[in-house]
Amino acid sequence: MNTIQTGIPGIKCYRNIPENALVLPAVIVQPVTADFDVAFGRGTDQIDFTLLVLVAYNHLEVAQDNLDPYLSGSGSKSIRECIWNNKTLGLEGDVNAHISRMYDYGKRYNGEGQGQAIEQLGARLDLVVYTRGTV
Repeated sequence: MNTIQTGIPGIKCYRNIPENALVLPAVIVQPVTADFDVAFGRGTDQIDFTLLVLVAYNHLEVAQDNLDPYLSGSGSKSIRECIWNNKTLGLEGDVNAHISRMYDYGKRYNGEGQGQAIEQLGARLDLVVYTRGTV
């Protein structure tokens, strides 16, 4: 997502888990569901994404200190604030996006299948996007 990568310098966004090593810190955008019945007459669609936020895991406290600013409600590294300030995600038409929740905080990932030798610490954010059904 260009919105996050442009709004938060130093973070790399991926549309799926790459076969090659991730550049950390990273956000992997995963589509989850789409609801086309939010409003009658195709007035509004809701599309839900999971944002997997990952940082290098070297020492637990250091990794948490590196992860927390991305999950915070505000600040120069806050994904929530970045989306809040760019609700259209840079798209044409009626688009309104927000982060609805955070979960799986502190889950460790070993990087297998990514060509990654560095362990990672992560959390998931739910991104909810509303758009006109005709877009």
